[in-house]
Amino acid sequence: MLGRGLLAAVVVGWFGVGVAVADDLVGVTAENIYQRLKDCDENGLTVRRFSNEMSVGVISDILLDEQGEANGGRGNDAAPRGLFRYLNDSKLTTGIYPDFIALLDNYAIRSGEEETTTKAERAEIDAFLDKVMASRPMKVAFHYVSNNLSVSLSREDFRKKLMEIWFETYTNHYGGRATEGCSGFEHVFVGEGQYPDNGTATKGEVTGYHSWIQFARHEKKGFVNYLGYRYDLPPERLPANPCVITLRMIWDVDPDGTGPHPSVQLYKEKGGFFVGMSPECELAMGTVAFFELQKGLLSNELRRTTIDGSTFDLVLHASVKSNGQRGPHVRTFYPVLLGYAQPSDVSPVVSREGPVVITKGLPNPEGDDETGEWVEIKNISDQPVDLERWTLRDKQGGKKELSGAIKAGETLRIDLSRATGSKLLLGNSGDRIRLLNAGEDLVDEVSYQNAKSGEVVEFLQ
Repeated sequence: MLGRGLLAAVVVGWFGVGVAVADDLVGVTAENIYQRLKDCDENGLTVRRFSNEMSVGVISDILLDEQGEANGGRGNDAAPRGLFRYLNDSKLTTGIYPDFIALLDNYAIRSGEEETTTKAERAEIDAFLDKVMASRPMKVAFHYVSNNLSVSLSREDFRKKLMEIWFETYTNHYGGRATEGCSGFEHVFVGEGQYPDNGTATKGEVTGYHSWIQFARHEKKGFVNYLGYRYDLPPERLPANPCVITLRMIWDVDPDGTGPHPSVQLYKEKGGFFVGMSPECELAMGTVAFFELQKGLLSNELRRTTIDGSTFDLVLHASVKSNGQRGPHVRTFYPVLLGYAQPSDVSPVVSREGPVVITKGLPNPEGDDETGEWVEIKNISDQPVDLERWTLRDKQGGKKELSGAIKAGETLRIDLSRATGSKLLLGNSGDRIRLLNAGEDLVDEVSYQNAKSGEVVEFLQ
C-alpha cells in the first residue's frame, strides 16, 4: 500500500496538485465512494428546510420551502409558494456554475428532435469539461474508476469518455421505439418534453430534468410550478437538512414565446434531484455509477449508498442499442431518497434497541401472496412487555397493529394476511420492517433484499 507521502507524489504526477487531493484519495472504497465525492465537493451550497421561525438568508445558501404533499393530478397544487424560499444567487456566478449554466440553452426541448452542436457550443462543452476534470470530485472519481474498478484509462482517455458518456448524441432504442437526438447531459440536467410536433399541442410530459440549478433558475423566471413534495416516506424518516427533493411539477417549455410551442405545459408526476450539490460532483457521481454498471455491480440499475446519514438508491440507466444491449452513454441519473439512516443493501442491518426485536420473516410465501406472510418478534428482556398499541410498519407506511403481552424470552409470530386486516404487506423484491411502541418510538428495524419464494429471512443471528 502507498504511504501518504508517496501517494501525494503520484497525485502530483497525475493532476499537478498536491496533498489536499492525496487526502481525498486515501482509503476510497466501494462503500464510501459517494460519501467521499460529497465530502470533497468544495463548490456545493448549504441547504436547509424553511420554517416560519427562521430568518431568511442568514442560515444557509438555500432554504427549501416544501409546503404540502402533492396529490391528485395537474390541477392540484399543494404548494402555493415556490420551492426555493431563498437562494444565494451570488454563488452561481463563481467557479464552474457559469460554465454549466451556459450549456443549458444548447438543446431542443422536445424529445426526439434533431440536435446540432455549433462550434461555439462545443467550445462551451470543452470549457466546462476542463473545469470538471480539474475538480476534486472528478479526480476522486477517476482514481476510483482506475484503481477500484480496474479500468485502464489515461487522463486524456477519461476526458474523452466523459464526452462520450454525457455529451455525445445517440439514438436510444427502448421498448421497441427509437428516439433520436438523445444526450445524457440534456436528459439529466436540462430536461426533455414529450409532446406532438403539430403546432397545436398544449400539454405534454417532462422526462429527465434532474438538476436543482435548472429548476431554481426556471422557478425564479416563472417557468416552472412546484406542486408539492413526493417522498413517499413518513416524516420521521426525512433528514433534517435535505440534500435531495422529490417533487411534482409543471414546466412551461417556451415561456417567452420565441419557439414554436409557447403554451405547452409539461407535467411530471414524480421527479427529483440533489439540492446544493455542484455540477462537477453530480457528474462525478453519475460517472462512477455508469462505470459500476458496466462492471455489473449495480442491482437492477440501482446503486444503494449512504450519504450524510441518509440512504439513497442512485438510479443509473444506460442507453439502449438497437440489439437491446446497453450502450456507452448515460440515459438518466437521479437519486431516490429511502430515508434517514436507512440500512444498506449489503446485508440485513438490525438496530437491536430492544426490549423486543424482529427475528424472522416470510415476505414471499409459496403460492398466493394474499395469505401466508408473517413476521416473528422476540422479547429479549427479562420482563414481560405490553404490546398494546404497538405497530409493525413497512417502508410505505402500511401497518399491523399489535395487542396483548409478550413474556420474557417469548417468541411471537404475527400473521400479515389481508384476512386478518393487516395493511402491512411485504415486498418480494425488498422492504423495511419497523417495530414501534405505543408512543411511536422506534424499537427495532430490519431490511432485506430479493426474498425468494418460500424463503424465511432471519434477522437475529
